[in-house]
Amino acid sequence: MAFSSVMTNIALLVNQFGMPVALANIGYHTYIVFIFWDVFEAAIVYFFLVETKGRTLEELNAVFKAKNPRKASLAIKKVDLDQTMDDEQKEEI
Repeated sequence: MAFSSVMTNIALLVNQFGMPVALANIGYHTYIVFIFWDVFEAAIVYFFLVETKGRTLEELNAVFKAKNPRKASLAIKKVDLDQTMDDEQKEEI
């Protein structure tokens, strides 16, 4: 967590003091550089990070132990249903 905080503060410092210099030197192209950088980061997130939404801790443990966690995180979960139903439950369906 401390590393993340330090890196965030460094990035904010560079943005704060670097933007005026970049705008003075390359003008509106500064925004194009930022757009390309954001698209690059979005591609990295999409292709390499693991989906953890809606998973239990046990499922996440299995995902991260897999040989390819990214592929394991996208696998469709199959749920086994208990076939024993009483008459009241059958009527609800």
